[in-house]
Amino acid sequence: MNQPRAKTDASPLTKRLPEAWERFRDNPIRHLTALAIYTESAAMTALSQQGYPQLVMAFSGPLSLLARRPRRLTELADNLSMSKQLCLQSLRPIEAAGYIQRRPDPQDKRAKLLELSHKGNKLVNDALDELATINSHFEGQLGKRRLAQLSADTAAVTTARQPAEFSENGQTFAPTMLSATLGALTRNIHRQLMEADIAAGHTRLQPSYGQVLVNIDLSGTPLGHIAQQNRVSTQAISRIARELEARGYVQRRAAREDGRSTRLYFTSQGLQLIVDSVDAMTQLEDELKAVLGETRYRRWCGNIGELYHALSLDPGLLAPYSSGSAEAILAGDPGPKTEGTPDTAPLLRHLAGQLLAPGHSSEEVDALLMAAAQAPALAGEDQAAIESKLGKRDTQSLNRLLATLRA
Repeated sequence: MNQPRAKTDASPLTKRLPEAWERFRDNPIRHLTALAIYTESAAMTALSQQGYPQLVMAFSGPLSLLARRPRRLTELADNLSMSKQLCLQSLRPIEAAGYIQRRPDPQDKRAKLLELSHKGNKLVNDALDELATINSHFEGQLGKRRLAQLSADTAAVTTARQPAEFSENGQTFAPTMLSATLGALTRNIHRQLMEADIAAGHTRLQPSYGQVLVNIDLSGTPLGHIAQQNRVSTQAISRIARELEARGYVQRRAAREDGRSTRLYFTSQGLQLIVDSVDAMTQLEDELKAVLGETRYRRWCGNIGELYHALSLDPGLLAPYSSGSAEAILAGDPGPKTEGTPDTAPLLRHLAGQLLAPGHSSEEVDALLMAAAQAPALAGEDQAAIESKLGKRDTQSLNRLLATLRA
Protein backbone atom coordinates (compact mmCIF):
# COMPACT_ATOMS: atom_id res chain seq x y z
CA MET A 1 0.00 0.00 0.00
CA ASN A 2 1.45 3.35 -1.02
CA GLN A 3 0.93 5.62 1.96
CA PRO A 4 2.26 9.17 1.48
CA ARG A 5 5.78 9.67 2.79
CA ALA A 6 5.07 13.32 3.60
CA LYS A 7 6.49 14.37 6.95
CA THR A 8 4.01 15.85 9.41
CA ASP A 9 6.14 16.09 12.57
CA ALA A 10 4.90 19.31 14.16
CA SER A 11 8.20 20.52 15.61
CA PRO A 12 10.27 21.17 12.43
CA LEU A 13 7.09 22.10 10.61
CA THR A 14 6.32 24.80 13.19
CA LYS A 15 9.81 26.25 12.78
CA ARG A 16 9.67 26.46 9.00
CA LEU A 17 6.05 27.38 8.51
CA PRO A 18 6.08 31.15 9.22
CA GLU A 19 8.63 31.94 6.50
CA ALA A 20 7.22 29.34 4.12
CA TRP A 21 3.70 30.73 4.51
CA GLU A 22 4.78 34.28 3.64
CA ARG A 23 6.54 32.98 0.53
CA PHE A 24 3.51 30.86 -0.34
CA ARG A 25 1.01 33.72 -0.10
CA ASP A 26 2.95 36.25 -2.20
CA ASN A 27 5.42 35.24 -4.92
CA PRO A 28 6.01 35.70 -8.69
CA ILE A 29 4.58 32.28 -9.57
CA ARG A 30 1.31 33.16 -7.83
CA HIS A 31 1.22 36.47 -9.72
CA LEU A 32 1.90 34.70 -13.02
CA THR A 33 -0.82 32.14 -12.30
CA ALA A 34 -3.37 34.85 -11.48
CA LEU A 35 -2.53 36.63 -14.76
CA ALA A 36 -3.01 33.38 -16.69
CA ILE A 37 -6.38 32.73 -15.05
CA TYR A 38 -7.48 36.30 -15.71
CA THR A 39 -6.43 36.07 -19.36
CA GLU A 40 -8.06 32.76 -20.16
CA SER A 41 -11.21 33.63 -18.22
CA ALA A 42 -11.58 36.97 -20.01
CA ALA A 43 -11.08 35.29 -23.40
CA MET A 44 -13.60 32.55 -22.56
CA THR A 45 -16.18 35.10 -21.43
CA ALA A 46 -15.81 37.13 -24.63
CA LEU A 47 -16.01 34.00 -26.79
CA SER A 48 -19.13 32.83 -24.97
CA GLN A 49 -20.75 36.16 -25.82
CA GLN A 50 -19.89 35.53 -29.47
CA GLY A 51 -21.92 32.33 -29.47
CA TYR A 52 -19.46 29.63 -28.41
CA PRO A 53 -21.35 27.60 -25.80
CA GLN A 54 -20.18 25.53 -22.86
CA LEU A 55 -16.67 26.96 -22.64
CA VAL A 56 -14.63 26.35 -19.49
CA MET A 57 -11.01 27.15 -18.73
CA ALA A 58 -10.02 23.47 -18.68
CA PHE A 59 -10.49 23.48 -22.48
CA SER A 60 -7.46 25.73 -22.99
CA GLY A 61 -4.70 23.14 -22.69
CA PRO A 62 -6.18 20.44 -24.98
CA LEU A 63 -7.34 22.96 -27.60
CA SER A 64 -3.95 24.69 -27.65
CA LEU A 65 -2.18 21.39 -28.22
CA LEU A 66 -4.58 20.17 -30.90
CA ALA A 67 -4.33 23.53 -32.65
CA ARG A 68 -0.73 22.62 -33.49
CA ARG A 69 -1.55 19.17 -34.92
CA PRO A 70 -3.73 16.09 -34.34
CA ARG A 71 -2.60 13.74 -31.56
CA ARG A 72 -3.41 10.34 -30.17
CA LEU A 73 -5.06 10.22 -26.77
CA THR A 74 -1.95 8.75 -25.14
CA GLU A 75 0.24 11.57 -26.48
CA LEU A 76 -2.23 14.25 -25.46
CA ALA A 77 -2.48 12.78 -21.95
CA ASP A 78 1.32 12.78 -21.68
CA ASN A 79 1.51 16.41 -22.86
CA LEU A 80 -1.06 17.38 -20.22
CA SER A 81 0.59 15.28 -17.47
CA MET A 82 -2.62 13.30 -17.00
CA SER A 83 -3.52 9.66 -16.93
CA LYS A 84 -5.14 8.39 -20.10
CA GLN A 85 -8.43 7.86 -18.26
CA LEU A 86 -8.47 11.37 -16.76
CA CYS A 87 -7.56 12.91 -20.11
CA LEU A 88 -10.39 11.04 -21.82
CA GLN A 89 -12.79 12.26 -19.16
CA SER A 90 -11.66 15.88 -19.62
CA LEU A 91 -12.09 15.64 -23.41
CA ARG A 92 -15.70 14.45 -23.31
CA PRO A 93 -17.30 17.90 -22.80
CA ILE A 94 -15.01 19.41 -25.47
CA GLU A 95 -16.05 16.73 -27.94
CA ALA A 96 -19.70 17.03 -26.91
CA ALA A 97 -19.55 20.77 -27.64
CA GLY A 98 -18.29 19.98 -31.15
CA TYR A 99 -14.81 21.51 -30.87
CA ILE A 100 -12.83 18.31 -31.46
CA GLN A 101 -13.38 15.17 -33.49
CA ARG A 102 -11.77 11.78 -34.07
CA ARG A 103 -10.48 10.24 -37.28
CA PRO A 104 -8.45 7.11 -38.12
CA ASP A 105 -4.70 7.41 -37.69
CA PRO A 106 -3.11 6.92 -41.14
CA GLN A 107 -0.11 5.30 -39.40
CA ASP A 108 -2.31 2.75 -37.63
CA LYS A 109 -5.88 2.17 -38.78
CA ARG A 110 -6.77 0.65 -35.41
CA ALA A 111 -5.90 3.90 -33.64
CA LYS A 112 -7.70 7.24 -33.61
CA LEU A 113 -6.37 10.76 -33.84
CA LEU A 114 -7.96 13.66 -32.01
CA GLU A 115 -8.11 16.89 -34.01
CA LEU A 116 -9.92 20.22 -34.03
CA SER A 117 -13.20 20.28 -35.90
CA HIS A 118 -14.10 23.15 -38.24
CA LYS A 119 -15.88 24.73 -35.29
CA GLY A 120 -12.82 24.18 -33.10
CA ASN A 121 -10.49 25.83 -35.62
CA LYS A 122 -12.78 28.83 -35.80
CA LEU A 123 -12.85 29.00 -32.01
CA VAL A 124 -9.04 29.03 -31.82
CA ASN A 125 -8.79 31.80 -34.43
CA ASP A 126 -11.37 33.92 -32.65
CA ALA A 127 -9.59 33.24 -29.36
CA LEU A 128 -6.38 34.72 -30.80
CA ASP A 129 -8.32 37.89 -31.66
CA GLU A 130 -9.58 38.09 -28.08
CA LEU A 131 -6.08 37.54 -26.72
CA ALA A 132 -4.88 40.47 -28.83
CA THR A 133 -7.57 42.64 -27.24
CA ILE A 134 -6.49 41.52 -23.77
CA ASN A 135 -2.88 42.26 -24.66
CA SER A 136 -3.88 45.82 -25.56
CA HIS A 137 -5.49 46.09 -22.15
CA PHE A 138 -2.22 44.95 -20.58
CA GLU A 139 -0.43 47.72 -22.44
CA GLY A 140 -2.87 50.25 -21.03
CA GLN A 141 -2.09 49.05 -17.51
CA LEU A 142 1.68 48.62 -17.78
CA GLY A 143 2.74 50.94 -20.59
CA LYS A 144 4.19 50.01 -23.97
CA ARG A 145 7.85 49.82 -22.90
CA ARG A 146 7.32 47.70 -19.79
CA LEU A 147 4.90 45.37 -21.57
CA ALA A 148 7.50 44.87 -24.29
CA GLN A 149 10.06 43.98 -21.62
CA LEU A 150 7.68 41.59 -19.89
CA SER A 151 6.70 39.96 -23.18
CA ALA A 152 10.32 39.44 -24.25
CA ASP A 153 11.38 38.07 -20.87
CA THR A 154 8.37 35.73 -20.74
CA ALA A 155 9.10 34.52 -24.28
CA ALA A 156 12.70 33.76 -23.24
CA VAL A 157 11.51 31.75 -20.23
CA THR A 158 8.95 29.92 -22.37
CA THR A 159 11.52 29.03 -25.02
CA ALA A 160 13.90 27.68 -22.37
CA ARG A 161 11.20 25.58 -20.69
CA GLN A 162 9.71 24.22 -23.95
CA PRO A 163 6.08 23.73 -22.88
CA ALA A 164 4.33 21.08 -24.96
CA GLU A 165 1.81 23.57 -26.31
CA PHE A 166 4.56 25.51 -28.09
CA SER A 167 7.05 22.73 -28.86
CA GLU A 168 7.43 20.51 -31.87
CA ASN A 169 10.38 18.24 -32.76
CA GLY A 170 12.61 19.85 -30.15
CA GLN A 171 11.83 23.39 -31.35
CA THR A 172 9.91 25.94 -29.31
CA PHE A 173 7.78 28.68 -30.83
CA ALA A 174 6.99 31.15 -28.04
CA PRO A 175 4.49 33.82 -29.12
CA THR A 176 5.61 37.40 -28.76
CA MET A 177 2.14 38.34 -27.47
CA LEU A 178 2.18 37.98 -23.67
CA SER A 179 -1.49 37.04 -23.38
CA ALA A 180 -0.96 34.08 -25.72
CA THR A 181 1.97 32.75 -23.66
CA LEU A 182 0.74 32.94 -20.07
CA GLY A 183 -1.50 29.86 -20.00
CA ALA A 184 0.99 27.40 -21.48
CA LEU A 185 3.90 28.69 -19.40
CA THR A 186 1.89 28.54 -16.18
CA ARG A 187 0.73 24.99 -16.86
CA ASN A 188 4.32 23.98 -17.58
CA ILE A 189 5.56 25.54 -14.33
CA HIS A 190 2.83 23.94 -12.25
CA ARG A 191 3.64 20.52 -13.71
CA GLN A 192 7.24 20.88 -12.54
CA LEU A 193 6.16 22.00 -9.07
CA MET A 194 3.75 19.07 -8.81
CA GLU A 195 6.46 16.62 -9.86
CA ALA A 196 8.75 18.05 -7.18
CA ASP A 197 6.02 17.67 -4.55
CA ILE A 198 5.47 14.08 -5.64
CA ALA A 199 9.20 13.43 -5.28
CA ALA A 200 9.00 14.91 -1.76
CA GLY A 201 6.48 12.22 -0.80
CA HIS A 202 3.11 13.65 -1.84
CA THR A 203 2.56 10.84 -4.29
CA ARG A 204 -1.15 11.23 -4.97
CA LEU A 205 -1.31 14.79 -6.29
CA GLN A 206 -3.17 15.75 -9.47
CA PRO A 207 -2.70 18.92 -11.60
CA SER A 208 -6.19 20.16 -10.72
CA TYR A 209 -5.47 20.20 -6.97
CA GLY A 210 -3.53 23.46 -7.22
CA GLN A 211 -6.77 25.31 -7.98
CA VAL A 212 -7.88 24.63 -4.42
CA LEU A 213 -4.65 24.43 -2.44
CA VAL A 214 -3.23 27.83 -3.40
CA ASN A 215 -6.42 29.59 -2.29
CA ILE A 216 -6.86 28.20 1.24
CA ASP A 217 -6.08 30.56 4.09
CA LEU A 218 -4.82 29.41 7.49
CA SER A 219 -8.15 30.55 8.95
CA GLY A 220 -10.07 28.55 6.34
CA THR A 221 -11.69 29.57 3.07
CA PRO A 222 -15.27 29.04 1.78
CA LEU A 223 -15.53 26.83 -1.32
CA GLY A 224 -17.45 29.57 -3.11
CA HIS A 225 -14.54 31.98 -2.75
CA ILE A 226 -12.14 29.42 -4.21
CA ALA A 227 -14.48 28.82 -7.14
CA GLN A 228 -14.78 32.55 -7.77
CA GLN A 229 -11.00 32.93 -7.71
CA ASN A 230 -10.62 30.22 -10.36
CA ARG A 231 -13.62 31.38 -12.44
CA VAL A 232 -15.19 27.91 -12.23
CA SER A 233 -18.27 26.43 -10.60
CA THR A 234 -18.50 25.63 -6.91
CA GLN A 235 -19.40 22.07 -7.89
CA ALA A 236 -16.07 21.67 -9.72
CA ILE A 237 -14.12 22.96 -6.72
CA SER A 238 -16.16 20.81 -4.34
CA ARG A 239 -15.21 17.69 -6.29
CA ILE A 240 -11.50 18.54 -6.03
CA ALA A 241 -11.91 19.37 -2.34
CA ARG A 242 -13.43 15.95 -1.67
CA GLU A 243 -10.43 14.26 -3.27
CA LEU A 244 -8.01 16.39 -1.26
CA GLU A 245 -9.93 15.58 1.90
CA ALA A 246 -9.71 11.85 1.15
CA ARG A 247 -5.95 12.22 0.69
CA GLY A 248 -5.57 13.99 4.02
CA TYR A 249 -4.55 17.50 2.92
CA VAL A 250 -7.70 19.43 3.84
CA GLN A 251 -10.80 19.10 5.96
CA ARG A 252 -14.19 20.78 5.98
CA ARG A 253 -15.26 22.50 9.17
CA ALA A 254 -17.76 25.15 10.20
CA ALA A 255 -16.32 28.66 10.32
CA ARG A 256 -15.50 29.77 13.88
CA GLU A 257 -17.26 33.10 13.50
CA ASP A 258 -20.30 31.63 11.75
CA GLY A 259 -21.15 28.00 12.39
CA ARG A 260 -23.70 28.03 9.56
CA SER A 261 -21.06 28.37 6.83
CA THR A 262 -18.52 25.69 5.93
CA ARG A 263 -14.88 26.38 5.22
CA LEU A 264 -12.00 24.37 3.86
CA TYR A 265 -9.00 24.14 6.19
CA PHE A 266 -5.53 22.71 5.78
CA THR A 267 -4.51 19.70 7.85
CA SER A 268 -0.98 19.24 9.23
CA GLN A 269 -0.25 17.19 6.11
CA GLY A 270 -1.50 20.11 4.02
CA LEU A 271 0.85 22.48 5.85
CA GLN A 272 3.75 20.11 5.16
CA LEU A 273 2.79 20.26 1.48
CA ILE A 274 3.06 24.06 1.60
CA VAL A 275 6.59 23.86 3.03
CA ASP A 276 7.62 21.29 0.41
CA SER A 277 6.02 23.36 -2.36
CA VAL A 278 7.96 26.45 -1.29
CA ASP A 279 11.17 24.41 -1.48
CA ALA A 280 10.22 23.35 -5.01
CA MET A 281 9.42 26.95 -5.93
CA THR A 282 12.81 28.13 -4.67
CA GLN A 283 14.51 25.58 -6.93
CA LEU A 284 12.36 26.69 -9.85
CA GLU A 285 13.23 30.34 -9.27
CA ASP A 286 16.92 29.44 -9.32
CA GLU A 287 16.37 27.82 -12.73
CA LEU A 288 14.58 30.92 -14.03
CA LYS A 289 17.42 33.13 -12.79
CA ALA A 290 19.84 30.93 -14.71
CA VAL A 291 17.80 31.51 -17.88
CA LEU A 292 17.37 35.28 -17.57
CA GLY A 293 20.24 36.31 -15.33
CA GLU A 294 19.74 37.92 -11.92
CA THR A 295 19.02 41.47 -13.16
CA ARG A 296 16.63 40.45 -15.91
CA TYR A 297 14.88 37.99 -13.58
CA ARG A 298 14.23 40.74 -11.04
CA ARG A 299 12.87 42.96 -13.82
CA TRP A 300 10.59 40.13 -14.99
CA CYS A 301 9.25 39.58 -11.45
CA GLY A 302 8.76 43.32 -10.97
CA ASN A 303 6.79 43.71 -14.19
CA ILE A 304 4.67 40.63 -13.44
CA GLY A 305 3.90 42.01 -9.99
CA GLU A 306 3.11 45.46 -11.39
CA LEU A 307 0.60 44.08 -13.87
CA TYR A 308 -0.87 41.75 -11.24
CA HIS A 309 -1.50 44.66 -8.85
CA ALA A 310 -2.70 47.02 -11.63
CA LEU A 311 -5.43 44.53 -12.49
CA SER A 312 -6.29 44.00 -8.77
CA LEU A 313 -6.43 40.25 -9.30
CA ASP A 314 -6.31 38.82 -5.78
CA PRO A 315 -4.47 41.16 -3.39
CA GLY A 316 -4.98 40.15 0.22
CA LEU A 317 -6.39 36.76 -0.76
CA LEU A 318 -4.35 35.02 1.94
CA ALA A 319 -3.75 36.68 5.31
CA PRO A 320 -0.30 36.97 6.90
CA TYR A 321 0.95 34.09 9.01
CA SER A 322 -1.05 33.44 12.17
CA SER A 323 0.59 31.28 14.81
CA GLY A 324 -2.77 30.67 16.46
CA SER A 325 -4.37 29.34 13.28
CA ALA A 326 -1.34 27.20 12.50
CA GLU A 327 -1.25 25.73 16.00
CA ALA A 328 -4.96 24.87 15.78
CA ILE A 329 -4.34 23.02 12.51
CA LEU A 330 -1.34 21.14 13.91
CA ALA A 331 -3.45 20.20 16.92
CA GLY A 332 -6.09 18.83 14.56
CA ASP A 333 -8.79 21.36 15.47
CA PRO A 334 -8.85 24.29 12.99
CA GLY A 335 -12.56 24.93 13.47
CA PRO A 336 -15.71 23.33 14.90
CA LYS A 337 -17.13 20.34 13.10
CA THR A 338 -20.00 21.08 10.77
CA GLU A 339 -23.30 20.14 12.38
CA GLY A 340 -25.28 17.57 10.50
CA THR A 341 -22.31 16.27 8.48
CA PRO A 342 -22.57 12.45 8.54
CA ASP A 343 -19.57 10.52 9.79
CA THR A 344 -18.48 8.39 6.84
CA ALA A 345 -15.84 6.38 8.73
CA PRO A 346 -17.88 3.12 8.86
CA LEU A 347 -18.70 3.28 5.17
CA LEU A 348 -15.08 4.00 4.29
CA ARG A 349 -13.80 1.15 6.44
CA HIS A 350 -16.32 -1.21 4.93
CA LEU A 351 -15.45 -0.21 1.37
CA ALA A 352 -11.73 -0.45 2.06
CA GLY A 353 -12.08 -3.84 3.68
CA GLN A 354 -14.14 -5.22 0.83
CA LEU A 355 -11.97 -3.79 -1.92
CA LEU A 356 -8.78 -5.03 -0.28
CA ALA A 357 -9.79 -8.57 -1.17
CA PRO A 358 -7.08 -10.35 -3.21
CA GLY A 359 -6.73 -8.89 -6.68
CA HIS A 360 -8.47 -5.62 -5.90
CA SER A 361 -5.80 -3.47 -4.21
CA SER A 362 -5.67 0.00 -5.82
CA GLU A 363 -4.97 3.68 -5.25
CA GLU A 364 -8.66 4.18 -4.53
CA VAL A 365 -8.31 1.84 -1.56
CA ASP A 366 -5.40 3.93 -0.26
CA ALA A 367 -7.56 7.05 -0.43
CA LEU A 368 -10.39 5.31 1.46
CA LEU A 369 -8.05 4.11 4.17
CA MET A 370 -6.44 7.53 4.53
CA ALA A 371 -9.84 9.15 4.97
CA ALA A 372 -11.06 6.43 7.32
CA ALA A 373 -7.93 6.73 9.44
CA GLN A 374 -8.63 10.43 9.99
CA ALA A 375 -12.29 9.93 10.92
CA PRO A 376 -13.20 9.19 14.54
CA ALA A 377 -13.92 5.57 15.40
CA LEU A 378 -17.53 4.62 16.15
CA ALA A 379 -18.73 1.98 18.56
CA GLY A 380 -20.66 -0.99 17.25
CA GLU A 381 -20.47 -3.03 14.08
CA ASP A 382 -19.59 -1.13 10.91
CA GLN A 383 -22.27 -2.97 8.94
CA ALA A 384 -24.97 -1.88 11.37
CA ALA A 385 -23.68 1.70 11.35
CA ILE A 386 -23.72 1.76 7.55
CA GLU A 387 -27.27 0.46 7.46
CA SER A 388 -28.37 3.12 9.92
CA LYS A 389 -26.90 5.80 7.63
CA LEU A 390 -27.98 4.43 4.26
CA GLY A 391 -31.04 2.41 5.07
CA LYS A 392 -31.44 -1.32 4.48
CA ARG A 393 -32.21 -1.12 0.76
CA ASP A 394 -29.23 1.10 -0.12
CA THR A 395 -26.94 -1.03 2.06
CA GLN A 396 -28.06 -4.12 0.15
CA SER A 397 -27.39 -2.30 -3.14
CA LEU A 398 -23.92 -1.35 -1.89
CA ASN A 399 -23.15 -4.94 -0.95
CA ARG A 400 -24.27 -6.15 -4.39
CA LEU A 401 -21.99 -3.58 -6.00
CA LEU A 402 -19.06 -4.69 -3.84
CA ALA A 403 -19.77 -8.32 -4.69
CA THR A 404 -19.61 -7.41 -8.37
CA LEU A 405 -16.27 -5.67 -7.85
CA ARG A 406 -14.88 -8.76 -6.12
CA ALA A 407 -16.16 -11.12 -8.82
